[in-house]
Amino acid sequence: MKRVLTELILLLAIALPVSGLMLLTPQDKRRLERNWGELFYSPNVSFEEASAAAEVFVQQGIFRGQPISTKLTREGQRWQLLMVYRRDYAQVVPRNALVFAAQQFCRAAFPGKTASVWLADESFTPFEQLVPPTQFPPASATTASTTP
Repeated sequence: MKRVLTELILLLAIALPVSGLMLLTPQDKRRLERNWGELFYSPNVSFEEASAAAEVFVQQGIFRGQPISTKLTREGQRWQLLMVYRRDYAQVVPRNALVFAAQQFCRAAFPGKTASVWLADESFTPFEQLVPPTQFPPASATTASTTP
């Protein structure tokens, strides 16, 4: 009985500090993953907003089973998306294709909002702007303009 009590005290001596540390550590990693694509998001972006952006990536085929990292931030009403890409991307895909895809993403993900898109290195340091800060039309204006 004495041995069981000693082991229980040792277990509590280890478990209590670990449990306390777990409670003090933030649980939200601010990261979503869809189809091998990952979206990191800043504290001023809600989980719902980040999840909606990730779903647009899935719908548009950007998150399609190949590893790609992105980061979504917001300052006031301005949204910024960083996409991790190689600096020599022009050898793989034309710049115009990336700009077009970034604009289509912004139209779908940020209707009625101002957004910009940058290419960034692995540490999310931007190196080239694809879409300057642009006010994208609201969803109703987009559908009205495409309807004959």
